Amino acid sequence: MCIDRQKMVDQLFYGLSAVPDSYVPDFHPLANPDVRSYDYEPAEATKMLDSIGWVDPDNDPDTPRIAKGVKGVPNGTPFEFSYLLVRRMPRGYRRPDDPGILSGFGVFV
Repeated sequence: MCIDRQKMVDQLFYGLSAVPDSYVPDFHPLANPDVRSYDYEPAEATKMLDSIGWVDPDNDPDTPRIAKGVKGVPNGTPFEFSYLLVRRMPRGYRRPDDPGILSGFGVFV
């Protein structure tokens, strides 16, 4: 909901990929044709993050949201995560942590 997956496909893969709904490609034998799809809905994503305790107390999307009452997470913990990438992206591809891919929500990669 807060990731513009079409923008990711356009920027990272020059629009040459389908927008994925799962990490398993549609053509794979184990793909689930009934997997739920989430549209890009920034307002709904913001409400959902707030409702589960990831709040933006300063209303600044350039600072991380923080935990407030999230089970198992100390209050004040910033909403940040890391993910692994290959050392060198294939020629012509952009890294998914480029600005704009996941911005405006206080979620930091």
